Amino acid sequence: MNAQTGYHLTLVKDTIQGAPALHSGVCVSYNGKWLFIGGRTNGLHGFQPPFAFPTSGRNEIIYVVDPLLNQTWQSTATIFPDSIFEAICSSNMEYYLEDSILYIAGGYGWKNSIGDFVTFPTLTSVNVEVLINKIQSNQSIEGLFLQTNDSLLAVTGGHLVKMNSSFYLVFGHRFDGTYAATATGIYTQTYTEQIRKFTVNHYSNYNQVTFVGAASDTTLYHRRDYNLVPQIFPDGSFGYTAFSGVFQKGINQPFFTTLDVQNDTGIINTGFNQQLANYHCAVLPAYDSLNNNMHSWFFGGMAMYYIDSTNGQMVTDTAVPFVKTISRVTRDGSGIMTESTENFKLNNYEGSNAYIILKEDSIHLENKLILRLDKISKPTQIGWMVGGIISPEPNISTTDPSSSFASPFIYKIFISPDSIVGYNTGIETPCLVRVSPNPSDGIFNFDLYKYKENEPVTITIVDTKGTVVKVICENQILKKRTSFSWNSKLFPNGVYYALLQNGSYRQTFLIVKE
Repeated sequence: MNAQTGYHLTLVKDTIQGAPALHSGVCVSYNGKWLFIGGRTNGLHGFQPPFAFPTSGRNEIIYVVDPLLNQTWQSTATIFPDSIFEAICSSNMEYYLEDSILYIAGGYGWKNSIGDFVTFPTLTSVNVEVLINKIQSNQSIEGLFLQTNDSLLAVTGGHLVKMNSSFYLVFGHRFDGTYAATATGIYTQTYTEQIRKFTVNHYSNYNQVTFVGAASDTTLYHRRDYNLVPQIFPDGSFGYTAFSGVFQKGINQPFFTTLDVQNDTGIINTGFNQQLANYHCAVLPAYDSLNNNMHSWFFGGMAMYYIDSTNGQMVTDTAVPFVKTISRVTRDGSGIMTESTENFKLNNYEGSNAYIILKEDSIHLENKLILRLDKISKPTQIGWMVGGIISPEPNISTTDPSSSFASPFIYKIFISPDSIVGYNTGIETPCLVRVSPNPSDGIFNFDLYKYKENEPVTITIVDTKGTVVKVICENQILKKRTSFSWNSKLFPNGVYYALLQNGSYRQTFLIVKE
């Protein structure tokens, strides 16, 4: 079930000075800068009271990161009143960025006034442009956050989106009290089993929230900690698809069904079960308008199924472990959904509660949320994967959850059409080249399998700025299968492109030195 055609992913580690290691909070991008609020600095939560979510792991810092300047700024959230401070420093809140206004709903965290954990019944907003500018210039950020209260906002593990003129709180649950692996009478948990619709009138000093209805389903909507992914549907309309999540009612298993959400309605996708990504993880939505295919890539996370790398067989693990799988769900123009895997895996058991940050390039984005694949004709960096949880082993919930940690890693994400990244897609081409190993920390081998023998071959290595760093061969007439190599040991780690020309035929290969 490997994804052999279409588009290919490449991940390259990046380093940004001072960038935080976080998960399960707010992460948005505005004018090329990243904003992080709340979430956790430790790894997987514990499963025993009294402190499965210790305040020592609560993120109390607001971070601004500029990936191009390689610089990070920060400001403490402790200056705010407890009502704001505790809500924006909670975990698994729902959030949505509309223009420059960020809305944060709910979230689970410690409430000092009652000495216990709650799901906050709040909607907190802030102008991110003003917030980012003040943090960068080391000015006070007091008074920037506005907050309103309503019990219907007390949701964690759901999602907040806006379609047309209304906001929607989609699924999730209300969890009050100290978390424990089994019901001990120290907490209450209620799934919303709803898509809650409301409007917000945003004023300079307050928000007016008005709930206008809800769609309910006690079975299909009984889910949390799932992925809600922006989609372009086969008819060209915009909406979201809810992928997987936990737990099925009365069964300690994740959901495998998916639901399409447009306005306040969730419609089940019959005939399709998602198996390879069941909890919230980093997700990349991408649309190919030429073929009317909607792709959703899922990076690691946790799943009840994974592919055994030794024999390619599906493995079932009812403990729902951390996985390294990069899977893709594709919906074609007729609405048929299929699931496949990439030809490589993540380096670690990671991706759970991580963030995908798309580069803000209008050429490549649809609705500011979805990558436009048909606009990509060459290897292109389209964004980053940031943060999340890293686990040393697949199953640690019953052994040592504290052995996991918030990921300090940042990965650049590159996408290339399969036809130009050095893979044999089965399409007849004038020249076929294989690059191995790729990635490599030294020698790259270029094996030319077939080409026009009467036309010259040139292979040139360039960096991401287009600067030529090495000419492998130049205008050579080759009479038989030939191999060339490039020793990259003296060159910095990162992404390079190998440009192949065989007469009038040209091809580009993305190669990674690490």
